[in-house]
This record gives sequence, C-alpha cells and structure tokens, in this order.
Amino acid sequence: MSDCGLMGTFPPEIFHITTLSYIDISVNQDLHGSFLDFPLNGSLHTIIVGHTKFSGTLPLSMGNMVNLSILYLYNCNFSGTLPISFSKLTELKEMDLSNNNFVGPISSSALFEGMQSLSSIDLSYNSISGTIPSSLFMIPSLQYVDLSNNQFSKLEEFTDVFTSKLEYLDLSCNNLSGSIPPPIFQLRGLASLNLSNNKLSGPIPPSIIQHSGLNELDLSSNKFSGAMQIDALVQLKNLNDLDLSFNKIDDVNFTDVALSTFPQLRSLNLASCNLKTFPGFLRYQSGLNELDLSYNQIQGTVPNWIWRLYSLGYLDVSHNFLTNFEGPLQNLTQNLDTIFLQFC
Repeated sequence: MSDCGLMGTFPPEIFHITTLSYIDISVNQDLHGSFLDFPLNGSLHTIIVGHTKFSGTLPLSMGNMVNLSILYLYNCNFSGTLPISFSKLTELKEMDLSNNNFVGPISSSALFEGMQSLSSIDLSYNSISGTIPSSLFMIPSLQYVDLSNNQFSKLEEFTDVFTSKLEYLDLSCNNLSGSIPPPIFQLRGLASLNLSNNKLSGPIPPSIIQHSGLNELDLSSNKFSGAMQIDALVQLKNLNDLDLSFNKIDDVNFTDVALSTFPQLRSLNLASCNLKTFPGFLRYQSGLNELDLSYNQIQGTVPNWIWRLYSLGYLDVSHNFLTNFEGPLQNLTQNLDTIFLQFC
C-alpha cells in the first residue's frame, strides 16, 4: 500500500496479525501511526513505513520479531533510544532508521552482537551520541554503514576485523575528534570512506594508502594539519573522488614523479590547501568532471591545458591570485557548464 495517499491513523493491530509476513505502507506522508507491543513468534520479515508520520518510541518487543529481515523506518518521527532488544534480530539483513529523532548514547555494545546477518545499516540524520560500539564492525556480513549527521564523539577500539566485508563507511558530520581512529585502517576492503565535517586533527596518516581499493575518500572540513605528499596516493589505483578541502594543511606537495600514472579521478576538491600552483598531474586527468582549487594561493596564469580536460563540467578557482588566461582559448571543453572566478 505504498504511495497511495493513505491518511489518518494506521491501525496498529495490523502488525499483530500472526500470519502477516510483509507490509509496505511507505511514502504516505499524511499517514500517522506508532508501534504497540509486537507478539511473540510473529511471521513479519519485512516492515517498510518510510516517508510517513509514524512516531513514538520503538518498544522492547521489537526483539520478538525473530524472522525480521528488512526494517525500513526512514523519514519518520520516531524518537527515543534504540532498544537493546535489537540484538535478538538474528535474521535482520537491512536496517534504515535515518531521518528520525533517535537520541543516544547507544545503551550497550551488545546491541549489535546478535545481528550477525546484517549487511546494511543507516542511522544517519538523528541525534545519536557517545561512542560507536566496536561490535558493529565485527558483523561478518556487514557491507554498508552510514552513521552521518549524528553526534557521535568516539569510535570504540577494536583489533580483529580481518574478515570484515565493509565497503562503505560514512561517519561525516559528527563530533569525532583527535586523529583518525586507528580501527578504520584495519577495514581493508573499504571502497568509500567519508570522515568530513568532524573535528579530526593531526597529520593525514600515510597508512591511508593501505586501502588500495578506495574509490572515494573525503576528509574535508576537519582540522588536519602538516604537509600532505599527495603523490603517495598514486598507489590508490581505484580512487575516483578525493576531497581534502578546508583543513589546516600547510601545503599539498606534488612532485613530477609518475604524474601520468596518478589515479584517474572523477572529482578533486583541494579548496583551502595552501596550493601555490596548479598541480601538474591534472593535465593527465582526462576523465575529471569536478575540480575545486578555491581559497588557495595560486598566482599568475590559468594554464590552457585545463580547457583540454574534455570531461570537466565544474571548475572553481575563485579566491586565488590569478591574473590572466594562457592562450589560445579555442577548443574549450564542451562539458564545462559551471566556472567560478570571483576574487581571483
């Protein structure tokens, strides 16, 4: 019954039908409801109520749904803490509780210890705080974790995740501080890592290049400092998107070694990285679609090779000390539709 204009209050007794296994009432924005106690030994394996006005707390009896495989409660008005009884959902594979009003801290690291079938969890856009429990990363089947836009302040230490299948980790827009939590470097299968908009500090550790499978790396809007030898990233052969913008990096250093072997990027954001020149390796980035070099100290001429990056659609070189364009200016890239030059 998804997206069919349901209004009013949804009868909670429907969730108590012992033979019911699948229910989808999502995308009914005027539908209100809440969960009462769930019966023992129910048959529900899928609950989807996203994009509704369901509200209230999640009852401890959530743990009674031992057959539950899919739980989608995104974009509702649920509140309170996550019930410890989630640990009883041993068959749960996908859980999306994003865009609600859940608060924290997570009451116990045991919350995730029983959820050994979980492959995807999204708790983004809530107000969950405290420590991210290490037990979450011990789930052997887990591939996707989004805890962004919460108030987490710490990632609990862990040591043994060599069997981890985690590919996507988003911890952006939290209150994480200090250096990058060492456990992250043990997640060797990561393809996407987003730590942006936290309070992380210190140098960007060279061990980041151990994640040779990384496709996306976003460390922007933190307090990282020191010099960054970006040539070391040449080992990240699969890297597509890199964002180091708005940190306290003294300088992003480049050499002329193996510039043509640098990973073929899709987007590169180096705003406010104390750049003095246009990075030379960019001339080999034929697939680059987005380039942000704003808020740097680049002086002089915009090189004409930048217009021969034929995939380039977005260019921001604002807030630098540029004076003119190197000619000739014919044969400009046909895909460039956005360019920022203000305060150059």
